[in-house]
This record gives sequence, structure tokens and C-alpha cells, in this order.
Amino acid sequence: MEKNGCPPDVMTFNTLILCCSKNSKTSKVVELLCIMAEKNLSPNATTFSIA
Repeated sequence: MEKNGCPPDVMTFNTLILCCSKNSKTSKVVELLCIMAEKNLSPNATTFSIA
């Protein structure tokens, strides 16, 4: 995605977090939240409601 000039946004991460959460991939959720922080993206209310 980023290689094509389309950086992920909060909505992208929310979608990934939701999928991981539904599939009991808790460690992946934490990893995604860390990647968000590295990219200076702040979780929003939606992020916290699904994480």
C-alpha cells in the first residue's frame, strides 16, 4: 500500500484491528497499535471501542 504512495490512515488500521480482534489475534492488535504510534497516527474512539 505504502509502496504505491497510499499511506494507511486510522480507518485502515481500525479495519485491520477489527479483523484481528474478531480472530483472537490480541498480540497483532497490540502490534498494530504500536505501528500506528510510529506513524504518528492517534487511535480514535472507534479504535478504542474495537481494541
